[in-house]
Amino acid sequence: AAGSEGALTAPVAETQGPAESAAASAASAPAAAPIAAATAGMAVVRLQATERSWVSITDRNNKNIFDKIMVAGIEETVQGEPPLQVVIGNAPSTTLTFNNQTIDLAPVTHDRVARLTLE
Repeated sequence: AAGSEGALTAPVAETQGPAESAAASAASAPAAAPIAAATAGMAVVRLQATERSWVSITDRNNKNIFDKIMVAGIEETVQGEPPLQVVIGNAPSTTLTFNNQTIDLAPVTHDRVARLTLE
């Protein structure tokens, strides 16, 4: 089991860069493993902010699974059952990754607010 934990946590630590120590301590918590490797039918959304922004995500059951003001330098990871409805305020300063694929927010951003569905 120890070998498989290392395989799951190593990529997380590499992608987080400066937050590496936070990722390492979070990875030691039992709840970190399901986010690093999404459970069946679940999607993983990673958010990074370079300036203050606001993000709201609801899942397929219209349950709000994430609603937060993000500050510069913060990275958040959310797991939910798609389709996911996402609204991002100050979208130009926010990077969204859906199942390890970076999403271009420009086409869905109007007046600095992005609205999109991730499936």
